[in-house]
Amino acid sequence: MISRRRGPIIPSGAKTIPKLNVKKLVLIDSNALVHRAFHALPPTMASPKGVMTNAVYGFTSVLLKMFKDLKPDYIAATYDLAGPTFRHEEFQDYKAHREKAPDELYNQIPLTKEILKAFGIPIYEKKGFEADDLIGALAELGKKEKDIQVVIVTGDMDTLQLVEAEKVVVFTLRKGLTDTIIYNEEEVIKRYGIKPEQVVDFKGLKGDPSDNIPGVPGIGEKTASSLIKEFGSMENLYEAISKFPADMPVSEKDKKKIEPPLSEKLIQKLRDNKDQAFFSKKLSTIIRDVDIEFSLPITDWKSNLDRDNLEKTLKEFGFFSLVKRLNEIDIGTPNQSLFAEPEIKIPAPTAQSAQAKTKNQILKALESMAGAKSITFDIIDDILIFSPDNQVSMSFDLNDLRADIIGSDEPWRIFVSIFENKKILKLFGLIIFYHILLP
Repeated sequence: MISRRRGPIIPSGAKTIPKLNVKKLVLIDSNALVHRAFHALPPTMASPKGVMTNAVYGFTSVLLKMFKDLKPDYIAATYDLAGPTFRHEEFQDYKAHREKAPDELYNQIPLTKEILKAFGIPIYEKKGFEADDLIGALAELGKKEKDIQVVIVTGDMDTLQLVEAEKVVVFTLRKGLTDTIIYNEEEVIKRYGIKPEQVVDFKGLKGDPSDNIPGVPGIGEKTASSLIKEFGSMENLYEAISKFPADMPVSEKDKKKIEPPLSEKLIQKLRDNKDQAFFSKKLSTIIRDVDIEFSLPITDWKSNLDRDNLEKTLKEFGFFSLVKRLNEIDIGTPNQSLFAEPEIKIPAPTAQSAQAKTKNQILKALESMAGAKSITFDIIDDILIFSPDNQVSMSFDLNDLRADIIGSDEPWRIFVSIFENKKILKLFGLIIFYHILLP
């Protein structure tokens, strides 16, 4: 029997958002979610018009999960704009090593904006600033509102520096599109051993390879965390090492004054890269005073939502299963649909659906897909549910196709070849035996 996973997967010891007597303002890091969705789902997913929609589908799935798990009262979404930011102007090599994302991803970004607009969610973007800076500014304004908790929804860790006790927390993806964790101040300390406001000091020392921020060469996560934990900030750290003689090596007398986590070699390394360390801290710091227009009524998505237009938009993309999931969240009284559900002849199941979990089971499932003339399928919380030639439905977790989990890239290569095979008809967005999956 296929079991549908419900709710966030919280790692042992992690905490969900506490039930405070407050309303929630959710801030969405759209670019981060789009990138995660694009790489998590098959590139062969397309709308009835043939437009690639894997990133749009994954993005919308995360939105629906967010609605259900967080039950937001207010929402705003942020995007990066094309073109250089103030960081590029100050550091020419900022993000310079990043490989340009494929056009298939960028082409889907405007489509995700259509989804947000249909949900009644305002979009913020500003020339010269990154989405993180807009989130920082919105969080700063939002936390000043009475009885408001700010929840940042993102796919990366850059915004952890914005966490403030339970007032500002981060809801982020760990693996795939369903494994999530909530970072409040306690969880940031547990993860890095430092407070949220010290994250920029940590990055100043360690750097950030994903953004090409250099930091101090030779200092990794463990050393950076130990130094900031011991001295509190980069300023305090450099003040402490300034008390040692400038000439190296130091005398035996001065060596006795050097205590862990410092060492003579580390002190020299820090001195040689002082300017680079502070510059890296500056590049890592999210700007919180961007001039933007904000008010809670603007982000009151329920008041701005047009359910009929939302259903129409989802159906135009072929996301019929996501239309069904709208009933899982509180989005107001549904109006009469503009489009009737397509008539689908659902075959009577001859046996209970099975989920493949081992490598051999997954290979057998893939074999049944590869030998089919048509495949009807859908994806729910990273679970691919499919029926080859309208036979008994089967499923497996897409994350289990990863070579580092299953020990081989063979299943993934077979999976991609199946969806690239134009001789196999694929019907997407129609959950087989939906009444079985959603009792």
